[in-house]
Amino acid sequence: MVNNLFIEIYIWIIFFYPTFWGYTLASGNSFGQLILNLSVIAFVLIVVLLKHLRIILPKSYFILFFLQALSYTITLAYNLFDTDSPISFKDYTDIIRPFFYIIAISVPFIFKFRLPQLSKILRTIILACLSTLIFDIIKFFSFGIPLMKLYTGLESGTFNYIRFSGTFAYCYNFGFIILFLLYEGCIQYKHKIIWGFTCLTIIILTGSRSCLLALSIGIIYFIFSNKVTSANKIKYILMTFLVSATILLVLSLFDLPIINDIFNNYDKLLSSLSSGVASDGSLMTRNSQLERVMSSLNKHLLLGIGPMKTQQPIEIQIGYYLSSWGLIGTTIFLLIISSAAYFAFKSSMNSCRVIRQFSRANLLWICSSFIIGLSTPITDQARVFQLFYLIQGIQYYIYLQTRKELNSFTK
Repeated sequence: MVNNLFIEIYIWIIFFYPTFWGYTLASGNSFGQLILNLSVIAFVLIVVLLKHLRIILPKSYFILFFLQALSYTITLAYNLFDTDSPISFKDYTDIIRPFFYIIAISVPFIFKFRLPQLSKILRTIILACLSTLIFDIIKFFSFGIPLMKLYTGLESGTFNYIRFSGTFAYCYNFGFIILFLLYEGCIQYKHKIIWGFTCLTIIILTGSRSCLLALSIGIIYFIFSNKVTSANKIKYILMTFLVSATILLVLSLFDLPIINDIFNNYDKLLSSLSSGVASDGSLMTRNSQLERVMSSLNKHLLLGIGPMKTQQPIEIQIGYYLSSWGLIGTTIFLLIISSAAYFAFKSSMNSCRVIRQFSRANLLWICSSFIIGLSTPITDQARVFQLFYLIQGIQYYIYLQTRKELNSFTK
């Protein structure tokens, strides 16, 4: 039986495979993302051939992603005959995206994932993610700038460049992954204060307001969990404020440009929200995109207008789906995410501590994706979706295996 070694290699490829081909093109990074996805699939296929494995596509997810690809195809075909719709060749590449998603989910099934090694897989994810922090150190030195070009097309010295992003190109991508580490570490491991302090510091250094806001999901869970006594709830609330205040105090002591820029970024958002004047650039962009979403829905309610890659993209996740794929495509997307949440919820009641805690952390992570989705289509990002759907594949594998064992026990 194939062990989890290939899943661990798959994880390291996700975190460290460079995508510099795309960033050298004037048209942007789409080619680099395609090379990344095809290379990951090539790795899977090579192992399948060498080890004489079967390609197993989980039925439930396969049906959902097939429907998603079908809805994309119908939307693009419909808009092709609309003389006012500027559908381009790039837009058709989105039809293959669900194929990449189902391959990522199928990895645990293809490589015959072993439940007893779940903890080891989680440690590999944590180690690979934290290892990418080296890029957030060397990018401030001249020798690190050429190396950073392997992972990001951002201009060195700009605000988006200096924010912590690991190898994920953009800060909110990296912040989303760190959120998983935070939930997993605080639920699964000891020394929760140290773990929370470390992860929260990294999230603050990403400068992503949506990632920081998404922490509210975890805070609500840890404070209002049924298994937490009233006394401990007060303790967790005080602990959260204490850890957050300590991090902010420590960071403020370092008079560094990156710290000042990140704090100013938070101040702009707070000022915009409190004054009602949209002085924050990101907030203004999202507001204008909401108008485009409503305009698209008025034009094509059920099918949407397509991704429109030749225009400025819709960065709000649900807004992107509503605008590009209409109510039908959005419903299918929500079914996919809801299915992942359901499998995590059912597994969160498992008698095995590691499975139960992994599932709870994953459920929090899935819920957090909707908040970060206010900033970007997070589960569709080229690097993020590889890890996101791999974890959902592991979750679904656990759900099926434990359900099978329960059925065997009750017969």
